Amino acid sequence: FHPGAALRIDSPSGPLGAVGLLHPTLARAWGLERLEVALFDLDLDRLLEIEAPRAALKPISAFPASRRDLSLLVDTLRAYADIEAAARRGAGAALTGIDLIDVFAGKGIAAGKHSLTLRLTFTSLERTLTDPEVNAAVDGALGELEALGAELRA
Repeated sequence: FHPGAALRIDSPSGPLGAVGLLHPTLARAWGLERLEVALFDLDLDRLLEIEAPRAALKPISAFPASRRDLSLLVDTLRAYADIEAAARRGAGAALTGIDLIDVFAGKGIAAGKHSLTLRLTFTSLERTLTDPEVNAAVDGALGELEALGAELRA
């Protein structure tokens, strides 16, 4: 494997294999230097020993969902996982989905920032959520997001 373009594949039970690009010396020796040749080595016996996690099924609500879109100014270096975790933490149990629907940087956005638009989906298995309940959950999400340095766009 190429020393700077290879990965080892591990599992809890040990190594499963490796994947990467062909070493440049071998590529030249075999007349393949103009191609990017990828290789992989996989221990199928060990792979088949790994027990797949059981799928977790959740009931689908018979009641309508409420959606709210939030456009936020966020530092470009802030990981999206942190943003999503903050929104989930603040919104509470009624939040059943977050989708990133737009990313924008450019005219009108300060350097080092970008605009993210999140679509928050709220549902309940017992009843239709009221606007005040959904608004309170959105306010909770905004509080956590603002603590990360996100700003709500007008």
